[in-house]
Amino acid sequence: THCELFFTGPEADMTTNFDFKDSNVFVFGGTSGINLGIARCFAAAGASVAVASRSREKVDAAVEELNSLGSGATGYALDVRDAEAVQKALAEHGSSNLTGYCLLTNENPRPQFF
Repeated sequence: THCELFFTGPEADMTTNFDFKDSNVFVFGGTSGINLGIARCFAAAGASVAVASRSREKVDAAVEELNSLGSGATGYALDVRDAEAVQKALAEHGSSNLTGYCLLTNENPRPQFF
């Protein structure tokens, strides 16, 4: 699977091949900025992507975009400081029969609930 890294400058010609088919990827803060770029890349590489953010509107927009890449994306409006909500979303997204699970976040470098 070919994954463009969504650069706009001279780096635009840089591409990397990744295959994340049958993998679950959960990107916290994945509705904007670099985290949305990360979510796009995994979606383009075949992963089942979930994104989380506090803003329902941003979640819905990101899910729509990721689905256009063929991700089958899901989204969760939650606050990463709410351990119960995070654990519920992780369990729900990871409950499919897909193999592998990659968890990404830069929202909280020291999660206190894992």
